Amino acid sequence: MQVSTAFQSNIYEKPLAYRKAHSCETALVNLVEEWKRARDNRLSVAILSTDMSKAFDSLHPPLLLSKLKAYGFQEGTIQLLNSYLCDRKYRVKIGSHTSSSTTISRGCPQGSSLGALMWNIFQMIFFVVVKSSLSMYGDDHQMFHVGNDQSTVALELRETARNATNWYDSNLLAGNLKKYHIMNIGDSEDKNGVIHKICVNNEEIKTIDKLELLGVILDSNFNFTDHISLICKSAKG
Repeated sequence: MQVSTAFQSNIYEKPLAYRKAHSCETALVNLVEEWKRARDNRLSVAILSTDMSKAFDSLHPPLLLSKLKAYGFQEGTIQLLNSYLCDRKYRVKIGSHTSSSTTISRGCPQGSSLGALMWNIFQMIFFVVVKSSLSMYGDDHQMFHVGNDQSTVALELRETARNATNWYDSNLLAGNLKKYHIMNIGDSEDKNGVIHKICVNNEEIKTIDKLELLGVILDSNFNFTDHISLICKSAKG
């Protein structure tokens, strides 16, 4: 595929999933180490973990094709992908019974390398919109701010939460506000003892002490005790 220089320099900068030399482990290590460095310097960290309902299944093919055109893909490539993504049908077979075919108008085909690449392309501009430190692994987004005090990072995170939700909406994705979570590393209160609440669309985002991050449970003190306990229970059967 022939693409623009701007696309080449950005596609592999932020999305971490489905890429060579990247994994859940590298994403976790990078995040935890960055947060630890901030705490070593006595800085506050405020983390927002968002959730999208059926993210891959909600991808809008015409919007993706428009993004590809803006990134400099050749017209022939765009038409080929249009044929691949649009007018798809599926049916279900159980035993000897087969359902009628239904046309799929949304979604990014999963289980293929191309589907994963399309998803990364679709969301790669997200880091420009949220203006925060960001980790994107598939549809798992972690946004965080580091600052001298809790008041500062809470104000920045409030703006990030709104921008992220607006981006999901404008890209025809469903941000599930009830599953958004905030975790503070360091003080949860500012110097006046105030806990800053963050609301988006009149929905208060829940602040938690333990965050499930790419399948690993981490608490605000950088302990993995709960995750280790869960593994031990699973091992015992």
